Amino acid sequence: MHQDRPLLGMGLMLASCAVLAGLSAVVKWLGADIPVAELLFFRYAFALLPIGVAAGAAGGLRLLRTQRPLDHGLRALFGIGSLGLYFLAVTLMPLADATAIVFAAPLFVALLASPLLGERLYAARFFAVVAGLLGVVLIARPGGGLAAGGVSAALGSAVLGALVMIWIRKLSRSERTVTIAWYYNAAGAIVFGTWAAVSGWVSLDWTTLLLLSGFGLLAGVQQFAQTEAFRFADATVLGVLSYATLVFAALFGFLFWNEWPALGAVLGSAAVVAGGAFLMYHETRGRLGRLPV
Repeated sequence: MHQDRPLLGMGLMLASCAVLAGLSAVVKWLGADIPVAELLFFRYAFALLPIGVAAGAAGGLRLLRTQRPLDHGLRALFGIGSLGLYFLAVTLMPLADATAIVFAAPLFVALLASPLLGERLYAARFFAVVAGLLGVVLIARPGGGLAAGGVSAALGSAVLGALVMIWIRKLSRSERTVTIAWYYNAAGAIVFGTWAAVSGWVSLDWTTLLLLSGFGLLAGVQQFAQTEAFRFADATVLGVLSYATLVFAALFGFLFWNEWPALGAVLGSAAVVAGGAFLMYHETRGRLGRLPV
């Protein structure tokens, strides 16, 4: 059930961001040799294992009962589309650039949270969102020669990602975290397993199989942390804070592919961090200056 514990929600989101950037780096590394559909099958199928363990510890199969199958279906549809497009984007362009474009999503969250969730858009949140989006523009460097296919995939992922955040928040008001995560990952495993089988399965050696299995298990932990975060903090707050993934993505891009950030990327990252830090301060230190926009 939903609880107002913003610090816990923010901490879970930051952990989720770090793991997501790491998983994206794995996809970029392996994506040249393994189809994205096959990578995503491992991500979803093995993610079910830690989620299943969590479900068993919390009460077993009864947690899978739901009165909201349509909302679970929409959340799964948006999530599968968003993650698929994001992983496609990171195979076509630099990791930090793809991640930066995807993180236009919180703009749509800020716009949609009010009509869909009843959350008010306060001035402090509005300015934090603006700062974060300006940072994204600087990092993405419009006109900088990015692959059109990669940019299109990243933008599509951003739009669907915003709807994911909205639907998780809606579901978390009545559904348990493990219930939400289970239906989403089960749907993803079925969709991408079928897709990979139809399009042609690529044989993998044991080392790659073990790597992809660990990749999926870690994805399950990441998914659980992200879903749980929306139980404790507002979607608009977490949408802005999720920009931290950009910083982690830039770090991994530098460490593994020697992708040096341009000046615009450095300035953009600073704007993203400043916006997130301001929002965290505002949300946890008395909620001062709340003027509705």
